[in-house]
Amino acid sequence: MAETARKGQKQQELDDRYCFRYFIPITHSVDNVVEHRHSHTLEITTYIRLLSGFEQDDIQSRSADGMQTRSREKFGEIEKYASAFLKQYEGKYLNDLKELEGDASIEHVGDVLYNLMSDHLLKEQLFLERLEIGENPLRVYVVSTYL
Repeated sequence: MAETARKGQKQQELDDRYCFRYFIPITHSVDNVVEHRHSHTLEITTYIRLLSGFEQDDIQSRSADGMQTRSREKFGEIEKYASAFLKQYEGKYLNDLKELEGDASIEHVGDVLYNLMSDHLLKEQLFLERLEIGENPLRVYVVSTYL
């Protein structure tokens, strides 16, 4: 019985997580010299978890193995909050942004975006568990609350 309850709790935890991927065109210069600026399309992947109290309508469905799982009608609404935050960085020269203080390295941008986006989402009872940011598929920086 305890094993079944644990599986149910684990399934609940997994059901409450969403992954969204964004592609944001930016320009920056690693050395903060305008003449050295260049463009990237940053790939940003977010992992967002619902916190208790988020207004939601659960829909019951069955997975392939017959176990009950939950899906959320609010999927699009959650994505709206995340994309609204990230959209403000589209097409920007990152070195000029006050919050980055002239440091537009991928690591610093990832740390700053993670902290600011976390605050933004918490207002909507959403928790940003992880943010991955990369200039290309071989160079990805990860910020997470978990090791």
